Amino acid sequence: MYVDITDRKRIEADLIASKDQYLSIVNNIPSITYRCKFDSDWTMLFISAQVDCITGYSADELLHNSEISYGILIHKEDQELVTRVVEEAIANNAPWVIEYRVRHKDDNLRWVYKKATAIKDTTGQVQHLDNLFVGQEQMWILQSVKCSNRKSLNSKKLCFGNTRRKSI
Repeated sequence: MYVDITDRKRIEADLIASKDQYLSIVNNIPSITYRCKFDSDWTMLFISAQVDCITGYSADELLHNSEISYGILIHKEDQELVTRVVEEAIANNAPWVIEYRVRHKDDNLRWVYKKATAIKDTTGQVQHLDNLFVGQEQMWILQSVKCSNRKSLNSKKLCFGNTRRKSI
């Protein structure tokens, strides 16, 4: 007796191709994308490879807190604000934007700009947080391009549409 698994193999191949395409896109975005748990460690479930540019740690070191947790990297003076902004946004079913400091592996501080949202299940429980963040240098590069395109190089105001922005 034989069972034709041609369709199953095609679906598996399509799934692998889709995952490869997604990772290629994510890894070519000039920012860090990640999915984390809503816990005190901000446990990484997925994180793009570019994270080492800002934190000095590889994605493998941060993934599932294998070597270090992202929560430890957030500057102590900023941890309460980060938690408060995230909790308020989750309570209001809203995305959030925040800037805060993270400690690089070389012990220097880096500013990050982060935009994120909570993903909830059908009962309203937070399943994970989807995040995008860029470092200060990348943010200035992106802003310079935006300003150049508008021919207003003298503008230093950061404008990002209708997002709630909290700064330290």
